[in-house]
Amino acid sequence: MTAYELNDLMMSWYAMMGQDANMYLALVSGYLIVAYSIGAKLSSVQAMIINVFFAVWTGSHVMAIFSEMGAVLDIQQMLIDMEAYSFQSPNQSLAIASLFAAIQIGGIIAALYFMWTIRHPKSE
Repeated sequence: MTAYELNDLMMSWYAMMGQDANMYLALVSGYLIVAYSIGAKLSSVQAMIINVFFAVWTGSHVMAIFSEMGAVLDIQQMLIDMEAYSFQSPNQSLAIASLFAAIQIGGIIAALYFMWTIRHPKSE
């Protein structure tokens, strides 16, 4: 592959990462709306089903982003080997992806905690 084709492929992977990030945000937003509006009214089984689906779907998008970043890192290394890449190093890209994944996992945990607090309010 030429450097141009590799760059084009890398940008396609970045676009897929953006789509997964958008889907993650949509899932978290929808979950928070459901938790706030009807979380207290759900039975334990209903809440468990919603929580499991939420955790699995958002987790799969986080893993997809991390996997897509792996493909980007491979392409970056190919471009470096071709001496056609002068941007950030693959190690910087991996650090950014790891930080992004950690933030997203923190968001999943925070959303689940939000549902917990809605379903188990503190008595005053």
